[in-house]
Amino acid sequence: MIGRQLLVSTAISQDAGSVAYSGIEWQARLAAGTRAEVVAVDGSLLLVKAV
Repeated sequence: MIGRQLLVSTAISQDAGSVAYSGIEWQARLAAGTRAEVVAVDGSLLLVKAV
């Protein structure tokens, strides 16, 4: 999952947001833009960066 580029489903900030991966909406943080790259996984939280 790390390194995969995903479509941002809802606007992402330091407090909220989500991305779609494998048919599941994952919580995500620390990204902006329309696409994001997974840089780390913390339980069900994906840490992403803008691509």
